[in-house]
Amino acid sequence: MPTADRASILFVLTSANKTLDQKFDIGFYLEEAAKPYAALKDYFTIVFASPKGQEAPLDQNSVDSCKDEESLALLNDHRFKYLIKNTHKLSNIKEEDYVAIFVVGGVGPDLRTSARMTTLTCQHGPMIDLAFDKEFAKLVEQVSVYVGPGKAPRVQDRWDMQGD
Repeated sequence: MPTADRASILFVLTSANKTLDQKFDIGFYLEEAAKPYAALKDYFTIVFASPKGQEAPLDQNSVDSCKDEESLALLNDHRFKYLIKNTHKLSNIKEEDYVAIFVVGGVGPDLRTSARMTTLTCQHGPMIDLAFDKEFAKLVEQVSVYVGPGKAPRVQDRWDMQGD
């Protein structure tokens, strides 16, 4: 949890480990957690949280396709591994304890085209659980949230999928 000697940033990870159709393993995307963590860890206390708490699933495809040596090196960093394996449950987090909340992304939607049709399958972990998580909504409804390189939609009782 936060410490008194320096400001804290909350990294929110998905707890979703399967696509909605349960066919594929998913999780958070390595580089989307590793790059900001590496840039901020020397200046802030970084706290990881997820809807279910405990270990957040790492998308193995993000590890396999990662070309960034700095991100891959963090897989051997004891502190980083500990934070991922021991996330705090979102229901135990207080927004006022953090100067920023960073939502770590996952794999984006998968567009599959066949001779008969095109289907869009959501494989993005945060869109599977965070988008509908009431604790997450309560946490962020009063703060500005950055979702990877994008901006989170307005949060009310549920996500406003129009994105105003």
